[in-house]
Amino acid sequence: PLPVDAIITNMAPFAQPYPELVLQFTDIDGKPVAGRRFGAKEYLAGELTGSRLMPIGQPIHIGLEVRDPGPKAVNYLLAVSPALD
Repeated sequence: PLPVDAIITNMAPFAQPYPELVLQFTDIDGKPVAGRRFGAKEYLAGELTGSRLMPIGQPIHIGLEVRDPGPKAVNYLLAVSPALD
């Protein structure tokens, strides 16, 4: 497995639901090699397990383990997925 660590912070002036995160790996030309979406239940652990609202201004450490996307994956992007209405 490949460990991925990140810190997210809610910069809004109100508590809000934890976002869905998108992790994408790309090759040297910027073409997607692999990707995955993570819901809050998949990335919240420890005392945050089961938490529904992201607190204001508090850094949240996220630790994920994903399958290694292979040698063509030379870049990655971890982003908040846009909300779907």
